[in-house]
Amino acid sequence: MVFYLLFFSLLSTTHSLYSDLLAGFASASFLLLINLFTKGRGMGLGDVKFAVMGGIIIGLKFSPIWLFLSFLTGGVAGIILILLGRAALKDRVAFGPFLITGLLLTFVLGSKLLSFLGF
Repeated sequence: MVFYLLFFSLLSTTHSLYSDLLAGFASASFLLLINLFTKGRGMGLGDVKFAVMGGIIIGLKFSPIWLFLSFLTGGVAGIILILLGRAALKDRVAFGPFLITGLLLTFVLGSKLLSFLGF
């Protein structure tokens, strides 16, 4: 997987290897800070590892949108689970599916969101 991502990054004309690696590092660092500040209760290290690959895939330009959409979908799903009585505030919910959902939404809506925001 890592070889494929690095190979794709080298062949890409819209991304540079440096910016893709920086996106992976920045995304993982953000989630790692959450992990450290919450002592592992707010974010797992698996999510941090996935953020490295997700950042490399999505690139530096779209990483903030990806993380925003991931947290948005995770928050909405959490609220729905609490309202339906399927979860409580203290329950743990895997964040990986929301990282993947945010990644897919960013692929589909990322450019439109950036132009809407004026970037």
